[in-house]
Amino acid sequence: MSTTVIALFKNLDDANRALKALNEQGISNSQMSVMARENTIEALAHEKELQQEASEGVMAGAIGGASFGLFAGLIAGVGSLFIPGIGPVIAGSTLATLLGSSAVGAGIGAVAGGALLGGLVKMGISQEDAQIYAEGIKRGGILVTVDVSPEQTDTITHTLATAGAVSIDSLRDKWQGEGWQQFDSTAEPTAAYPTLTIV
Repeated sequence: MSTTVIALFKNLDDANRALKALNEQGISNSQMSVMARENTIEALAHEKELQQEASEGVMAGAIGGASFGLFAGLIAGVGSLFIPGIGPVIAGSTLATLLGSSAVGAGIGAVAGGALLGGLVKMGISQEDAQIYAEGIKRGGILVTVDVSPEQTDTITHTLATAGAVSIDSLRDKWQGEGWQQFDSTAEPTAAYPTLTIV
């Protein structure tokens, strides 16, 4: 029996650092999943493109660029799905399966906004925490999940935290202080949600 460890990252470098550390601990790519808004990936790809003065297209650079590290491998060959309240997302591995593998790889498929919350709950995440993770993706975060044996949970949680996973308790406190109550699948992201912010 396996358990799922989940973490939210505010940038690609931290997410890749986590994925690399997991690989070094013997965690295979098939045990890891990632999810991010498509425009988050495009923005990161554009940033990398500018840094490297690459001439490739934005999404080609995102999926093919070496600077995208293990993240690129986990999303290679997948398409987009559209989640109400979040918009188009790129999801790889288990998360894609939970949200409907038929939608992935076939252009932009529609997935009910509640399916993301339901999928996270099926992975063992509490409803309260699932709301934070969904909102985190909406605000530009990168979600990483890892399927491991129960005895590995503490070690993997520590690895993700060391790599830069954000504290969802801090996010919850910050966002609730700003008036946020829960993930709203009827409200699409706006310019107010360009990146995941903690402070």
